[in-house]
Amino acid sequence: MNFRSRLYLHLVFLGLAIFCWNFSSNVSLASDSDIKIKSASAESEFPEGIRFSVEAISSSRIVEIAVNFRIGQQVSGVYEYLDFEEGLEARGSLFWKTNTGPKYVPPGTIIEYSFSISDESGNTFNSKNKYLVYSDTRFEWQEVEFGTISVAYHGPVKSRAEDLLNAMNQTLYAMEPIFGDVQGDPIRVTMYNNVAEMMGALPPSSSTIRSELITEGQAYPDIGTVLVLGGGRLSRGTASHEVTHILVHRAGDSVFSSVPSWLNEGLAEFGNVSPSFSYDVALDFAVHTDRLMPITSMRNRPGNPEDVIIFYGSASSIVEFMIYKFGPDKMLNLLTEHKSGRNMDDSIEFIYGITKLELENQWRNYIGAPAYEPELLEKKLPTPIPRPTVGLFSLTPQSGSYSIKSTEIDTIQNVSSYDEPDDRVSTDIQDSDEVINAINRDRQTNAAIDGLPDTINEIKFNNVGFRYDIGDDVLRGIDLTIRQDETLAIVGSTGGGKSTLVSLLCRFYEPTSGYISIDGNDYRKRSLHWLQSNLGIVLQSSHIFAGSILENIRYGNLNASDGDVTLAAKRSGAHPFIVDMSEGYATTVGEGGSNLSAGQKQLISFARAILADPKILIMDEATSSVDTETEQQIQQGMDELLSNRIALVIAHRLSTIRNADRILVMEHGSITEQGRHAELMSLKGRYYKLYTQQSIVKFSKEEQNWQA
Repeated sequence: MNFRSRLYLHLVFLGLAIFCWNFSSNVSLASDSDIKIKSASAESEFPEGIRFSVEAISSSRIVEIAVNFRIGQQVSGVYEYLDFEEGLEARGSLFWKTNTGPKYVPPGTIIEYSFSISDESGNTFNSKNKYLVYSDTRFEWQEVEFGTISVAYHGPVKSRAEDLLNAMNQTLYAMEPIFGDVQGDPIRVTMYNNVAEMMGALPPSSSTIRSELITEGQAYPDIGTVLVLGGGRLSRGTASHEVTHILVHRAGDSVFSSVPSWLNEGLAEFGNVSPSFSYDVALDFAVHTDRLMPITSMRNRPGNPEDVIIFYGSASSIVEFMIYKFGPDKMLNLLTEHKSGRNMDDSIEFIYGITKLELENQWRNYIGAPAYEPELLEKKLPTPIPRPTVGLFSLTPQSGSYSIKSTEIDTIQNVSSYDEPDDRVSTDIQDSDEVINAINRDRQTNAAIDGLPDTINEIKFNNVGFRYDIGDDVLRGIDLTIRQDETLAIVGSTGGGKSTLVSLLCRFYEPTSGYISIDGNDYRKRSLHWLQSNLGIVLQSSHIFAGSILENIRYGNLNASDGDVTLAAKRSGAHPFIVDMSEGYATTVGEGGSNLSAGQKQLISFARAILADPKILIMDEATSSVDTETEQQIQQGMDELLSNRIALVIAHRLSTIRNADRILVMEHGSITEQGRHAELMSLKGRYYKLYTQQSIVKFSKEEQNWQA
């Protein structure tokens, strides 16, 4: 069937749907009808179903009662007959089950319904449209709303709901150039406070849907409904990601096919205002071990959990490439063309003027991967991604501890139900005999655990290269000096080597060529324990545990006094809001910091890091999980946190690193540019292109003013 034929069928189906879904308003199909409805209702009996009821009278015997209803924003409606006894007065009822897979209706869905009553004289009466919010009746719900989005919540967690609402509206605003005007229909979000609550909202028989819960959210694009966990470290990013799926559906899904998974998931991550996982490491590994999948040929994501991470990283990267290289208007046109009925392969060729294979290989060249040749592709057994025992994206370490809880590993386990013993991901990196002997010797009072000076004034990369056991070089000839009291921002395309460089600095891996020195000494001659005990990492998603504010801050240094904690809070900018709380520093924050806003949680994490006082600080977009107004408020805390130490900022949102002492641009494993913001902009090179292209994704008005 050609495109013109499919388009014709599309229009025919659409016309039939509109015809069938004709909710009239108190229209009598016979002028002499005196059918009257005494009462009509629909009630939620969650989780089992919806009960429709109607009572009607007529001067002629009522012979038929039906209900028309539409679930959310689905194009087609449902027409069902009610059970009743015929007569001049009739009471009809219908129980529509919603707890099975085929008929599952998520809580929060709007049900639009009307009744149709016919009598034996041939008269038919259609009632006015009425609406039911199919809510989870286990809880008493409240709502916050802005624009077309509403978030239902229960309990004293309004700030959580407002945080999610803000994130989703940021997404709608930022993605408008890509999706066009698709925000007219409402989007309803139901926020649950814990996993047990949310599991109770899903159909018992739906293992597929239940497995999706590991991502902490679920979107139902054709209905316009989202379920999400609130208060978790991933909730803000999850809400942003899931609402983007709804926008993708509206902009690109046709009656013939849905947008392929690689494009759908890639757009969802591109639109994510608070990404919870950096895919750089996984994508680097895939590129340099020839593990990269033919992403555009995959309609669905893989089942292997290790491959899932590569899939998401690849999808995010190719979408970023398409938007930055060709512009958002091309992506909008691509989605529009697909929605019209043209298949995705033909749509790509029609809009971009290249085949799907050519697009794939242009992207592969962009990330430094070999070209994809379908005829040479061999099916390979899954290869586990090596992961260090100390993860790159970790909590701020407590001084004196031997390990840091890895949130990278947590995130991978959240993406799949896959679980393996810890020995599978351990590394062989350990202290040498020389270092161990030094540790065992008597130490000077001003010395580190290994007997060398307890200072880090300068870190130097000396012709550093790195590669995995198989594959090409990930880093090549890195010469770099970082000094105390310097903030170094690292930017570049996905797969450029940013995360690998930081991993080497943290000694999660070691160079395969060249060496890294600390104050002139090869860092392999220093204690691994000493190095990583002086390492602090602040994430975009703050980790707050149940307990008091005081306990959460003191986690940075368990030996700190109350006065030390207060001083750290003052330096971070957290003190003012803390003293305004009901019990000050003794205030209980709730599970996951549920009683705090995103900005408050981040300020507490800054205070914790200041208290730990690490000599090396790494920040991974630490303010991207908060709204732009709050971001400006916590800038003072960031400045305090970055001062008097070696600080590295992995930057995705380039507007946040304009004031860095130095900006490093990495592409294909090499440093291509470095300098201050103004210097790099004047060069009009790679940084200039990245910075100007990123303006495609609109920031809020507050951000734009801040950048000015």
